[in-house]
Amino acid sequence: MDERDMTLFFHSVLKNTFAKIREIVKSKSNVIYIEKDSENEIIIKPIRDYPNFLFQITKPIEKGNNLVFSITRAPKNARSNDSEILSSDHKNLERVFNAWIELINKHLGKKPIHPSEDSVNQQYDKEFYDWFEIVEEDADSAPFDIKRQILIEHSLDIGIKALIEAGVKEDDPIINEAHSLKSKVGIYTKKQVIQVGRQLYVMLRKKGGVLTKKVYDIWEKEMIAMGFKELIKLLGNEALKLLS
Repeated sequence: MDERDMTLFFHSVLKNTFAKIREIVKSKSNVIYIEKDSENEIIIKPIRDYPNFLFQITKPIEKGNNLVFSITRAPKNARSNDSEILSSDHKNLERVFNAWIELINKHLGKKPIHPSEDSVNQQYDKEFYDWFEIVEEDADSAPFDIKRQILIEHSLDIGIKALIEAGVKEDDPIINEAHSLKSKVGIYTKKQVIQVGRQLYVMLRKKGGVLTKKVYDIWEKEMIAMGFKELIKLLGNEALKLLS
């Protein structure tokens, strides 16, 4: 519906409801992001590579004193990752949305079934934070500048190529995650890029030190060639010490 055709009630409730959803997404930006926000529709997805998971709010209709939305969500509950379509009025939308976020949090926070693998994950996770920290004031709200977006996208491209040439299958989770991140570098905040980058680092380290060093060496060479010498440290100069 065109905004000019909306009643004042419809326009006010829709504006306030969508504003509240955006606030929630911003507060959970380490987990989710907005993929679409236009044409009276908002689509929210996890920042990690879960391509079938989403929360879509669309088709607002005025019914009495309520605005009723069509909601498509996946997963629909803890026992099914399938999608479902349901209706929710604006008064209950936040509750439905928060329940979905809780499911996403649990999926992203799933611990490995085997304790030894969990221990390895924690070790590599700590390594990442030990040598990489972003302190820019707008890290929670702004994407990287265009030069660094190009650098990150290019680094992901050559990293993917190096992994495949080393025998990693094209449908391997690390390849899928890297492709997913590359497609969203321009819309993710800096911290969201780092959040997913942390997962990629853990996945890469689990592939072994030789493969990790191979990818790093290629990154270093490409960054120097692109004139990004000052960003070598930003993207992990200290990581080499972990492999020696």
